[in-house]
Amino acid sequence: MLKTIALLALLAFTGVFAGTGEVVILNPDNFDSIVKDSSKNVFVKFFAPWCGHCVRMAPTWKELAADLKDNNEVVIAELDADQYGDLAGRYGVQGFPTLKYFPKDNKDGLEYEGGRDLSQFKSYLNVNPAAAEEAPKAAVPSTAVPGELAVLNPDNFDSIVKDPTKTVFVKFFAPWCGHCVRMADAWKELAKEMKDRPDVVIAELDADAHGNTARSFGVRGFPTLKLFTKTDKTGNKKYEGARDLASWQAFLQENA
Repeated sequence: MLKTIALLALLAFTGVFAGTGEVVILNPDNFDSIVKDSSKNVFVKFFAPWCGHCVRMAPTWKELAADLKDNNEVVIAELDADQYGDLAGRYGVQGFPTLKYFPKDNKDGLEYEGGRDLSQFKSYLNVNPAAAEEAPKAAVPSTAVPGELAVLNPDNFDSIVKDPTKTVFVKFFAPWCGHCVRMADAWKELAKEMKDRPDVVIAELDADAHGNTARSFGVRGFPTLKLFTKTDKTGNKKYEGARDLASWQAFLQENA
């Protein structure tokens, strides 16, 4: 029994966890030995126990580890960033969950901003995120097209939303959010209805995939609708009315 305990303690210290099929629980004592192991690619979830998004993705994170049980080069790990805030802060963690990838040759941590389902996690790991980070990114539209819904991401957010010649009505959503799904068609219809108002843009941001951008505007739930007028780009003007086409049109008539 004592030998077993000693062996487990040794494994926890040395970071020999790849290929076990289990999520590795990190703490200040084993973080560096595991995450900075130059023979391993380590995918880390920084979470808080009270975070609803963290709770919902926990089974998927465990499933990811189980699916990679035969891969001796990839470690799936997690750190309670609420309990070990100083350690999480070292890597710029400000919201939960934050996912960072530490490949063998880059232990600074690459932030993951993709979807939070098993297939997307696996695809991310299969395409060599470190190489993808260095590769030129595909061009994204930097301007909005009248009558079309503008799809935002961190690369085009400022150029579209902070354009001083435009009033921009933004829906911050999550793909798994039932309320978001139900209002999606009406939101697209709103964009079409605004085709004769080139100074008004209807836009949306996947706040699940681009959490840092959403959190910078105080988004905590989904959907969150915010109006960025030509003269006020703070995002402080939050829409609190009904979620239907007529109500949105009336809101824009009054505020845009």
